[in-house]
Amino acid sequence: MKNLSLILLNLLAIGIGISFAGVNGSKQDAEVNVVPKLCSYNVSQTNTEISLSWRVENNYVVDHFVVEKSTDGVNFTETAVFKVMGDDSDFMKFTYKEMKDANNANVYFRVKQFDNNGVALNYNILSIK
Repeated sequence: MKNLSLILLNLLAIGIGISFAGVNGSKQDAEVNVVPKLCSYNVSQTNTEISLSWRVENNYVVDHFVVEKSTDGVNFTETAVFKVMGDDSDFMKFTYKEMKDANNANVYFRVKQFDNNGVALNYNILSIK
């Protein structure tokens, strides 16, 4: 009866796209349609520094993030890479900081997320002056 309950739970999980601890207790054992979720994403500044931060749920399926920067909002250059290092937590916060431009020009940022399965996702473009 216990095995039948586990089979039914597995079928339910597949149908609604959730994950739970598998036979060996790891999330990857039972990963079913897990999609990383962006919980927060913003850019802020002080007199001397610009800070880009984002927080992701289900980050254990993410391989890395790339921060891109632009001065025109169209042509972006890679400025940083954040490798997700085996953290099995559900939430993880990332922050990229740089010195503020003395010219006070508009600066545009974009984060790209690369999952373990090769899927890439561009976050919205954020700007600050």
